[in-house]
Amino acid sequence: MQSEKVQQLPVIASSAPRASRAVRRRVGSYLPYLYSVLGALLAWWLLAALLPSQFILATPLQTFTVLGGLLQKPDTYVHIVLTLMRLFIGFFIAEILGLILGTLMGLRQYFERTFSLWVVIGLTIPSLVWAIITLMIFGLSEAGVIVAIAITSFPVITVNIWGGVKSINTKLLDMAKVFRLSRADILLRVILPQILPYVFSSSRYGIGICWKIAVVVEMLGSSNGVGYQFAYWFGLLSMSHVFAWTFILVVIMTVMEFGVIRVLERRVLAWRPEINF
Repeated sequence: MQSEKVQQLPVIASSAPRASRAVRRRVGSYLPYLYSVLGALLAWWLLAALLPSQFILATPLQTFTVLGGLLQKPDTYVHIVLTLMRLFIGFFIAEILGLILGTLMGLRQYFERTFSLWVVIGLTIPSLVWAIITLMIFGLSEAGVIVAIAITSFPVITVNIWGGVKSINTKLLDMAKVFRLSRADILLRVILPQILPYVFSSSRYGIGICWKIAVVVEMLGSSNGVGYQFAYWFGLLSMSHVFAWTFILVVIMTVMEFGVIRVLERRVLAWRPEINF
């Protein structure tokens, strides 16, 4: 028994350095993010300190002081939740419609010829114009904000899915037809796995656009939400409050990117080999 314990000691000792190296690699992977944040804060502080007094630029200390006060107010979370609700409803509508239309345009030339012009027109119209149009049609209502978010991000999502379907491996389609798979099986087992990376990229880009248009529409015609807060504090020329709300937006987007989208992307696309160049 003692000899078996002695033999097991080197195994345990050898696994410890491997675990410590893995921890160091994990910590080291986050160091570039830390350095970039510290560099941005330093540049911000220097800019605020060196600019002449006629420029209204809040310092990091002023901004984070205001941010601490905002986080203690319940109304802050009400405005955030209202904006997120509008954003997710509009994004969900745009994602579903973009996924359907983009897939049809990639698979059938008829749909590509019919809708490609209108998708391009949708891309060229500025988001501010869509915001004005929807507010004039629907008035100062929730529907106007949601429709503006959906109609602005819909062309971008459609183009991404359209390009993904056009780039699928046609040999796999031919093989599926040889094995006489049904159209539903081909769509779910052959086409969908190949366009999933494009679905995630379109979602990432679409959510960013949804944030921008949601804030713009709320600034123009809403009495609540994050965009309304920007308009309110802009009217009072409070740069520290504008920066504080901007920081809140950045934190929410960072959590959505690293805590939701990337986690789902790693799990769903775990079958893809990593490219090391």
